[in-house]
Amino acid sequence: MFEGDVGTWWRHPLPKDPDRSHLADAIHLIDLADEELPVARAAVEQAKAAAVTARTELDKHQQWLGQHQELYTEAIKGCERRLRRQALITACKQTAWVPFQLLTTACGGLFNAALAYPRRRSLRAKLKDRIQELDHPSELKFAQQLQERIQAMDRRGLR
Repeated sequence: MFEGDVGTWWRHPLPKDPDRSHLADAIHLIDLADEELPVARAAVEQAKAAAVTARTELDKHQQWLGQHQELYTEAIKGCERRLRRQALITACKQTAWVPFQLLTTACGGLFNAALAYPRRRSLRAKLKDRIQELDHPSELKFAQQLQERIQAMDRRGLR
């Protein structure tokens, strides 16, 4: 660097015969910068405008999304209420059918028993008639077996 203090270089006078090629290069650079500066400023302004437009569009979209999210939330709540109501109605219907099912089952059993009772009586009467016919001494053993079967049925409550 310059002789003397480090901070005093600016006090030295410029050379009396400056190099003209350096000055021409500097002037050329300044001219190029002057030519490019409006284009660069326009590009910067265009980028700023695009950023503002993008921010505005983003804000609009977020507002739209918020409104629709509220609408969708309300629609979902309505659907959930309808599903719960339908489930409750289905459960009530099933519960209401239980007494009817019990009643039909009981009536069916009583009907079957009522149909079987006369047949049982007629079969018992036929069996007694056959036993009386078999009172012959040769068939006494067979008649005793039938009589024992009837008594066993009476004990079991099948009669």
